[in-house]
Amino acid sequence: MDEKAGAQISKKAFIQSALIILLLMLVAGILTRVLPTGSYERTLVDGREVINPDSYQVTTGVNYPIWRWLTAPVEVLGGPDALVIITIIVFILLVSAAFAVLDKCGILKSVLARIVKTFGKQKYLLLVVICLFFMSLGSFLGLFEEIVPLVPLMIALSYSLGWDALVGLGMSILATNMGFSAAITNPFTIGVAQKLAGLPAFSGWAFRIPIFIAVYIVLIWFLISYAKKIDRNPEASYIFNEDQAERKRFAKLDLDGMAAGGGRLGLAGLTFGIFVILIILTL
Repeated sequence: MDEKAGAQISKKAFIQSALIILLLMLVAGILTRVLPTGSYERTLVDGREVINPDSYQVTTGVNYPIWRWLTAPVEVLGGPDALVIITIIVFILLVSAAFAVLDKCGILKSVLARIVKTFGKQKYLLLVVICLFFMSLGSFLGLFEEIVPLVPLMIALSYSLGWDALVGLGMSILATNMGFSAAITNPFTIGVAQKLAGLPAFSGWAFRIPIFIAVYIVLIWFLISYAKKIDRNPEASYIFNEDQAERKRFAKLDLDGMAAGGGRLGLAGLTFGIFVILIILTL
């Protein structure tokens, strides 16, 4: 049992990620010194709060010291939205730990084997359905960070279907991001913006559905085109060399044997699914 569970990150990748976050924090801090602050007067019209466009006034902003730019990620845990942030952190930790346990027990491999066996001849249909699922999570519920623990499973599924890690990322992260952008009832974008504008909650949803459909079609076309390119020539993958070790790992799986033995693992899979759904509903 020398193999470590879960995704492993290199020291170089960790340093690069930390530097990117640090740079973004510094840029945000500089913008607080550069961008002017101001406010508008608001009046009630027919019971709705409306902004007077001619009432803009420059206000005096708070110049936080530079050291507070760097402590913001910690200070936010004591702010008014601390409960939401802590809930998301705990959710990611718990689901990630659960995935590591399921992987060590062989449950994930069994689930993958059953999916591949069922949709082996209709894998493009499976890609379409999965993309719609993840896009809906972003568009309707505003989920994004919460689906991170599901990314390794989607990458593993992509390997099992003969594709690469980029297709797995496209089915999960990219699809969720596109759905978040083409929001229909996203409470963190549509909900907040309409509340600030004094509009009825989620009004105009019918006009946003065609945009969602158009973005979905573009996403499906992009992913299927790339997946078919890999099917014709696996070496056409942009990360062909990097994926060799993982491809060999999933190529050795006994799909028939795993799928046949997956029935006794059904209860464990059902329990895990209910666990994830309950956590999502509490967010």
